[in-house]
Amino acid sequence: MVRTFATFAATILLASAATPQTPPATASGKPAATANVDPDAIVPVEAFAELPRFESPRLSPDGTHIAAKMAIDGVQHLVVAPLFGGRPVATRIGRDIDINWWRWVGDGWLAVGTASNNPMPAKTST
Repeated sequence: MVRTFATFAATILLASAATPQTPPATASGKPAATANVDPDAIVPVEAFAELPRFESPRLSPDGTHIAAKMAIDGVQHLVVAPLFGGRPVATRIGRDIDINWWRWVGDGWLAVGTASNNPMPAKTST
């Protein structure tokens, strides 16, 4: 019961943070005009390379926390947020390190897999 409610609360939390993809329809069935949106405007190519706002949220086994990867100022963070009060905690991994995966391994523990974009030094033979 608590887990079902927590999953529902997490879905509402993330859905409220997401931006709508299409404007709502009016009574005539046509999309409503949205302020500051020009449908004929060219989308800059940089917009396609931006990190996602939230990625792969996962609910803790006890249903009290949610962990997700977030982009904050262009840097990946692993964010753990309590669902029932409290403040979220964002952990910055680093500019040259990617967060590949994370799994809950208990109610209060996460295992995280990372990778570096730095090339390995060349091995010299003697």
